[in-house]
Amino acid sequence: MPFHIRWYLEPRIIYQQYTGELTLEEFIAGAPQIQDYYAAGTPLIHAIVDLLTLEKYPPLPQLLTHIQRNSAPPGAGWAIILVNNPLLRFSGSVLTQIGGSSFTMAGSLDEAWHAGLAGLARRPELSFEKPTRK
Repeated sequence: MPFHIRWYLEPRIIYQQYTGELTLEEFIAGAPQIQDYYAAGTPLIHAIVDLLTLEKYPPLPQLLTHIQRNSAPPGAGWAIILVNNPLLRFSGSVLTQIGGSSFTMAGSLDEAWHAGLAGLARRPELSFEKPTRK
């Protein structure tokens, strides 16, 4: 399955990775797992969405239909999207805005740390040290 989810920093930051060719059915099947992480976490819960190795994904209108019915869960914070592909960057931007998430884009996990995660780390309600990537 081209979708994997785990805690990046439990219980505050979720790491979602999409790889290879993602079908609409796989995208929809992953939604309950994401909801489970938000339900188990401590708000605000942020997400790193790694699209760096995603090669193919469903058409944007199909994704939009699903996203509109499943907005950001309660307790959701920022989405930090890791992406290099310009078309995927545009699609990710549209989907997160329609889903009601605040977001930033980065080209790598290190860039995400400097662009967004470091700022979140300075917020009093979310205090943590920079974790190492597993």
